[in-house]
Amino acid sequence: NGVTCDGDGNVVGLHLQNLGLSGTIPLELGFLPNLVDLDLSHNTLTGQLPEELALPPLETLLLSENSLTGYVPDSLCRKKGINGNGDNNDE
Repeated sequence: NGVTCDGDGNVVGLHLQNLGLSGTIPLELGFLPNLVDLDLSHNTLTGQLPEELALPPLETLLLSENSLTGYVPDSLCRKKGINGNGDNNDE
């Protein structure tokens, strides 16, 4: 439950919302080369967003209702395709 894999067994989705997860977001999530959907919303996660989350081809990144601090890394802000970012030729 919560993990979606493609036909080759690669992790393409992590849907871990509302599970009472705490602590920081592991930077290792950024090293899942096929990760497209990441939903960590409605938990009690703390700390900053790892810059490594800009590495996989994320299309959906849901982090609401946590206690994250700091800024969104520039590498994530500039990445087109996350949650529709850049869909209208916006930079």
